[in-house]
Formats: sequence, structure tokens, C-alpha cells
Amino acid sequence: MNNLKYFDNMAHKWDEIVKHDYNKIDFVLDMLDMAEGDKVLDVGTGTGVLILPLLKRVGNRGHITAIDTSKEMLEVAKKKYNHPNVNFIEANIENFSAKAESYDYIFFYSVFPHIEDKVKAIENAHKLLKNNGSIIIFHSENRKAINKLHSQIPGLSDHILPPPDEIMDILDKNHIECVNSIDNEDMFLVIGENRLV
Repeated sequence: MNNLKYFDNMAHKWDEIVKHDYNKIDFVLDMLDMAEGDKVLDVGTGTGVLILPLLKRVGNRGHITAIDTSKEMLEVAKKKYNHPNVNFIEANIENFSAKAESYDYIFFYSVFPHIEDKVKAIENAHKLLKNNGSIIIFHSENRKAINKLHSQIPGLSDHILPPPDEIMDILDKNHIECVNSIDNEDMFLVIGENRLV
């Protein structure tokens, strides 16, 4: 079973079996200098876990573009968050097309292990980010637990979350400066700020 079929099949029961720690989500969002009117790209939005916390911060003048490769996940998210400031698109980040320098923030929440070409994903994100915009790669569990969980799921066993230094290296090659990282028992986080050249 490929990963797309796995997530399509799981979409309508995902929120019942996967619990997200909104205290940790708020902890990370509070690190950022988000403001009303900001434009956000939510990569691998799934059932829309980040939508409400992001809407609280970008306000009515802000906008969220939520992308996912799973059509079924997007259908669940659309039903939950039918909001004029949120746009749902079936796409992957490696090939997602938008006007250059479109976004203030690009979030990879609980999705980075599932991205097939992580280098291409960051390269494209670099083009889409405004100067000084931020990329946030985040899991509300630690890397060891995530990789152990994926190793036990058929079709996801090679969906590995790399260590922070590997991600930082990809960011650095794309002129994105790592400004914060956490890899402990509570969470995994890498925040990079775009430096356009």
C-alpha cells in the first residue's frame, strides 16, 4: 500500500485515532512573530489540525493555503473548516506552484517524513517564501517515537524524520538560516528564516 492510499483510507477516522497536543502547537506558534494579514502555506494539512490556531493569528485579513496529496484528507478538512480565508488544494510541495515570495510562513506539521523528495520540497518552499519568511518543520512527538511508529506501518516504514542537522543542511543550501531547533523527548522542531539572494 502506498502512502497516498494509506492516508486516503485513514482520513475519515484520523481525528479519532490521532491526537494532537494543542499546547505544544501554541508553544511553537508563540515563538513566531505572526501578525494579522500574514499569508500561510500549510503543507500536508491532513484534516486541518493547524487551521484554527493559524486563523487566530492571521485574522480576517490573513490567508491560509492548505495543501495535501490526499483527496480524502482534504475533504474532511474542508467540511470542518469552511472559511473564506482558507483555500484547500490537492498538491504536493515539491511541485506546488504559486507566485514567488507569496508566503510569510510555510508549515510542515507532522508531514516531513512523508515527503518523498525533501530537498526539492525545501527548494520550492524557498522560492515561495517572502524574504525573512519562515519555514517551520514540527512534530508534537519526538523523532525517535515518530520513526518507530512509521517503521511499524506497512508502506510507511521508510518514512523517516531526519535528524535536525540533516534538515539544517538542506535549509542552509537554500539560503534559509536555522534560527531555532528542538529535538527532545517532547517534540521535534526546526525553524528557518529565508534569506533571499
